[in-house]
Amino acid sequence: MNTLADAPQVLTIREAAQVLRLAENTVYAAIHRGELPARRVGRRLLIPREALERFLADAQGPAKSR
Repeated sequence: MNTLADAPQVLTIREAAQVLRLAENTVYAAIHRGELPARRVGRRLLIPREALERFLADAQGPAKSR
């Protein structure tokens, strides 16, 4: 799975990191900051695919000027 279109309805941290091409620690940090919603199921954190799609859509917004 390398694209979001191929992703299941919920993704693990590792799967989300692969799709985003980020380190797993970066994904954990985004969740901790509230930038990426996740749900805890037992000991696992799962990221809904819809949340990942919104996260990417927000990231593609207009660039902030300095």
